[in-house]
Amino acid sequence: MAIATKKLLADGLKELLEKKTLDKITVKELVATCGVNRQTFYYNFQDIYELLEWIFVEEGKRVRKETAEKKNWQDRLHAVIDELNKEDNRRLILNAFYSVNPMQIDRFMQNYFRPAVEEILTEYIQDVDISEENREFMIRMYDLFWVDLVMRWIQTGMEISEMTGDIEKIMYVMTGSSQYIAQSLKAFENKDRKALRPAGEKNKKN
Repeated sequence: MAIATKKLLADGLKELLEKKTLDKITVKELVATCGVNRQTFYYNFQDIYELLEWIFVEEGKRVRKETAEKKNWQDRLHAVIDELNKEDNRRLILNAFYSVNPMQIDRFMQNYFRPAVEEILTEYIQDVDISEENREFMIRMYDLFWVDLVMRWIQTGMEISEMTGDIEKIMYVMTGSSQYIAQSLKAFENKDRKALRPAGEKNKKN
């Protein structure tokens, strides 16, 4: 029942965001749109911003579930981007972006991309035995790559042509660097400073 109510409130917020920015939407207006009372809203969410974050998280889960059959992780990430670029989601994101603290949108996007990034890295570094702390470090690092790209994309009005090249570059970097970075972190854990020396420095010594 609680999930059904949250989805009802989420649909109501999406409907209102098609017409106005988030800062112009009140809880009173939202509950009237949904046909529920204020107590119902506050039972589920602290404020409209928490509801918006819940929408991003749930949309991310849905997209990952729908694209789980794709064997190629690049295709799965493209599907995530394509979902953001759908007209309804574009309006929601842009209307939220221009009325919410950019740090909040940044956090929303980190939550949106993190599970996909975690899945990809788990696949690529499964043969490298690094600590949970350094595994988390790698997830955050790559997650922030994607968030920075998407945040700049939003600032351009979400024209997909503005980010196509960058998407391919990040995918290429993730493919080529993830094992190397994991091995470097493993060397760091073991205090193997020799393994951490830049290649150029090694060549000088030889």
